Amino acid sequence: MNLVKTIMVARWGAVVGAVFAASVVSAATITVEVTPPSLRVGDQAIVSFQLESTQEEVNAVAGTVVIPPFLAVREVRDGGSVMNFWIRRLTTDGSAFSGVIPGGFQGERAELFSLVVEGVIEGRGDLGVNDGQVLRNDGSGTVAPLVVRPASVTVAHAVPAVAPAVVPVVPDATPPEPFALQLGRAPGVLDGRWFVVFATQDKDSGIARYEVAEWRGSRLPPAKQLTWRLAESPYPISDQARRSYVVVRATDRAGNTWVSVLPPVAAMKYKFWLIWAILAVGIVAIALIAWRRSRRSAPPSVHG
Repeated sequence: MNLVKTIMVARWGAVVGAVFAASVVSAATITVEVTPPSLRVGDQAIVSFQLESTQEEVNAVAGTVVIPPFLAVREVRDGGSVMNFWIRRLTTDGSAFSGVIPGGFQGERAELFSLVVEGVIEGRGDLGVNDGQVLRNDGSGTVAPLVVRPASVTVAHAVPAVAPAVVPVVPDATPPEPFALQLGRAPGVLDGRWFVVFATQDKDSGIARYEVAEWRGSRLPPAKQLTWRLAESPYPISDQARRSYVVVRATDRAGNTWVSVLPPVAAMKYKFWLIWAILAVGIVAIALIAWRRSRRSAPPSVHG
């Protein structure tokens, strides 16, 4: 009887192990890598967070970055991220992040973001992701299994005669990519107010911030004369009558900027009618010229 029980337990163990192994193989993975993994106080390192999903397509990732207390985050780099639409962008002061991958992602390791960290005191620990979540690109946003592979890092005491190792700054002289502003309104969103939606990317240093300015007037003044305020998309516009210019400025972490403008609705209507008026005048002119030519080419009439 004991032998039978042993065989049954072994079989069930094999089945459970196979199921677990299959789920791990099909799971998406976030891998953390630290370069270099051993530091001294004052040294800096690059921490890379990479997404891999070879078995199925995913389109959203969220989580909380775990940083040991003996490390300080000096910089966030997300310019080359596979997530080009951030819902909550990771900052040096915060650890939560979430974003969307339009069109989905399936493949080998792709960069989510990287951190520049500095050893501030001696210690040893792991860097990873807590509360991680990945959604399938199946139209329903179902949760996909996720495996997080953390990385270990050690910080030793500083050596006075040795200069700290510093991560070089990423050169970036290119502004963020051009982007369009979309005006919208929907029940249950921002109390039904009109809002603008915007998003762009910067492949080098990443987007640092968005700013919005509104201007009511016949002409839009230079950017330095506008009053700017930090903003996130979607942004509820102040002029709900939509008679003002809405200007959005994207700034990357190197200070390069790109500005997009949404003209007032009245100006857009005027432009629309102006185009139709020009077309109408053109059609009339063409018809008149054709009529005159037909009159000239017509044979003279004969009166009996």
